[in-house]
Amino acid sequence: MHQLIVIGNGFDLQCGLPSRFSDFQRYRANRVSSLGVLLQQERGAEQDDGEREKKVSGKDLYKEGATIWEVLLACRDSSLWRDIEGAIRNFLVESSNPFERKLSPRLLLSLRSEPMEHERASQLSRLGEAGPLIYDFLEAYLTDQELQVIDIHKVLAFLLDQLHNLEAEFGEYLGGCCRQDYRYALNASDLIEGLSLSELPREQGDSIETSVLDFNYTDPLSRYTSEHDNFHLVNIHGNVNRPVFGIDGKDLMSDPDLVQFTKTYRILVFKNREQTRIIHTASVDHAEPTELIKFYGHSLGEADYSYFQAIFDGVDLYSSNARLIFYYNIWSESPGNWCSEETAQADMFQKVTRLMNEYGKTITNKDHGKNLMHKLLLEGRLTIKRYNY
Repeated sequence: MHQLIVIGNGFDLQCGLPSRFSDFQRYRANRVSSLGVLLQQERGAEQDDGEREKKVSGKDLYKEGATIWEVLLACRDSSLWRDIEGAIRNFLVESSNPFERKLSPRLLLSLRSEPMEHERASQLSRLGEAGPLIYDFLEAYLTDQELQVIDIHKVLAFLLDQLHNLEAEFGEYLGGCCRQDYRYALNASDLIEGLSLSELPREQGDSIETSVLDFNYTDPLSRYTSEHDNFHLVNIHGNVNRPVFGIDGKDLMSDPDLVQFTKTYRILVFKNREQTRIIHTASVDHAEPTELIKFYGHSLGEADYSYFQAIFDGVDLYSSNARLIFYYNIWSESPGNWCSEETAQADMFQKVTRLMNEYGKTITNKDHGKNLMHKLLLEGRLTIKRYNY
């Protein structure tokens, strides 16, 4: 029998790793003082007189080593990974409405040719606080590089380089967290083993092959030895040595300017042979198809729907015997303030319903798509339950 376990950032958080984007922001704020001031200002944190008087500029942020993406995200107050991907996409992708003026690389470039400084400042201010900061940041870079010809391709190349810098900083941060806390490896191995044994048919015994699709950058199997060759790990977005940030490639794969920012494109650079072992389809190579798919600690955000669609298609979810199990747990909304089990359960119900409905729309037979969730429930192939760790 083969099973697939899908894990997201909730897994690492459960194991005690400070892997929220807000944790990383605090780390960066301590290393880049102007970024720290900006974050405090945006979040209305209490500041001393000196900090209140200090006006952070895009030039300061550029000179001190912040990335343009950190500036954008600080102004958007984005602290969830799924929100961050959306913020990056929203900045890069032009609006389909020709009358909408939104912050974007092309708009920033066009404002450089505005001869009236007060008019440029007025237009930037209408874009929110991020407008002037991002413009000044970009201007500081262009001045520093002394470029003779400036076009959208050079700007996008700079933005991609800045994304690489952000990835490198995050990899350094997360790798340091893993090295400093030995308990993470212990907790992760215990949790992944518990998940692998949960809900297994009694008659299967030890004849279980498990694939782990890890949306994190860590290695929950680091304590496992070669004796556990029935486990296969795929860090789909890279690892701490080379993390990959990116946006959903939907509708962008044919855009030559933006395709390089998509996760799909970025993942292609990794020649991970284990990716072929994520799921088993009924074929000559895989005599036993994937029968059990478990989700733990994943937000089930729309940015990752394309992965789930590929998995569900691969196991022929509608017609096969594959079971889906979505685990939830209570979480801390703020230090010492835990949500109720009812809240956690309702949140997972909503996410699963949304995922199943969206996947149903992709099924060729529209009637099958509409009754997919009902069919899975009737056949006992869809379970939503709390996992006590």
